[in-house]
Order: sequence, then C-alpha cells, then structure tokens
Amino acid sequence: MFLNLKSDTLFIIPCCKTKQSGGISLYKYNDELKESVSLEVYQKIISARKELLKTIKQNQKYISNDYSKNKNIEFGPDFGMRDSSGKYLPTIDRYIGKLYSAEPNFSDIIKRGISNPDKPKIIILSALYGPLDPLSIIQDYNLKMGDSPAFKIWKEYFPNFLRDYISRNQIIRIHLYLGSTTNYLKVAKNAILPLLKKGLINQAIQFEVEKGNSFHTPKNHGRLVLAHFQNKNVSGLTRNIRENILKLEIKSDLIT
Repeated sequence: MFLNLKSDTLFIIPCCKTKQSGGISLYKYNDELKESVSLEVYQKIISARKELLKTIKQNQKYISNDYSKNKNIEFGPDFGMRDSSGKYLPTIDRYIGKLYSAEPNFSDIIKRGISNPDKPKIIILSALYGPLDPLSIIQDYNLKMGDSPAFKIWKEYFPNFLRDYISRNQIIRIHLYLGSTTNYLKVAKNAILPLLKKGLINQAIQFEVEKGNSFHTPKNHGRLVLAHFQNKNVSGLTRNIRENILKLEIKSDLIT
C-alpha cells in the first residue's frame, strides 16, 4: 500500500530534540520554503518566528538549564533580522534524533529525492521555526511544541500557511508521521481538519505506532517516511503501525 506516491502528497514530520551542534556562518541566506507559498504567507511565518524567539529570550525558563543553548540564537534572516553571526545547517542535517537516523543515509536520501519534482513534498514542523523545508537553514536550539509559547504561536499561524501551501503545490493528500499524544499532531490536525471539511484535500492519514514510546515511535516513523518517500515496501519496523484516517474525526477534533 502507498507505493507510487507522487508530488500531490505532503509528508509532515516533526523536528527532534537531538541536534547537530555548530554549523557554518552565512554567506548568503536562502530559504526553499519561500518558493512554496506566497510572499505574504512566508513573511507571516518569519514574523511568527521572530515573535516566538523574542518571547523565549525574555523568559528565564527558556534560556537556562536544558534550554541554555537558546541564549546563543541570533536574530538573523531566519527571523527576519540582519544579524549574520549565527551558525547554520540545513534542517535535514541539523536534526539527528531517532527519526532522522532510523535508516543509514536518511539525510542524503531525502536531499537527493526532494530535487525530483515527482516525489512527495516534505514539511518538517519545528517548535521554534514552525514549517520548514528540509533544506531550510536553521540555527541550533531547544524548544518543544508542548512549550506554551510554541504551541500558541503555531496553532495560530500554521493553518493559514498550510492552506496556502496545499493550494500552490496541488496537494490532495497529507501523511502525518507524528506521535498520537504529541502537540505536533494537535497543531497539524488543527490546520488539516478544516481543509478536509472544505474539500480542499481528499485525505489525511496519521501513522500511529502501536505501543509507541520515545524510541519506537520516531524510529518507526523514520523507517516509514523513507519507505513511502522511495515507494518501497516497509520493512524492519519494531512495532505495528495503525493508519488513522483523519477524515473520520472531523466532528469533534478541532482545537478551540
């Protein structure tokens, strides 16, 4: 099932806590995400990022202890500002957690594949940056979608982005590789369910890892992403996958 997925399918996958540190200085800032939506929608995402970064920089909780690396985030062009002293890596190289290391050469396979116009599209949902193209360059940080500033911002801004994205990229189907109890799924569903209700997309499926946890859920999602992306049969899963069709949940699942 799901073999021969085309460019009318969008994969949404989460960021992860484990990140490659460091990076390179900017010589030129280019964000592939900018080409996927209108300039107005893109600028709103940039404004949302800047608002969120200002909020966490002003809260001691989000710049100390586990969040201490956030003190070093610069207000660069990734936040609509001019500071060029930050260190950057492509999103797909920055994240190195279990989903992104589920198979050898995960990053390389995605980078090669997204240049093919017939392949499914991929959006990575970040707690700090919101929607990201796999090649969007980002700084190192630590933030969870369960952190209230992040959840509030992306619950508000992600729906408008996604509506514009699916329209401009002729998306009719969305695959969600997001844990069933995560705030990433809540943010995504809040944006997707209105699209289903209005008939703007035909189908959205969340792939639930049965008896998932912090190891099995991202590990299996990573393997599933690569299998679907390459139109190959799924193998090597450590837990069963249940396909939840979001279309059946319209009645009561909108976040208020």
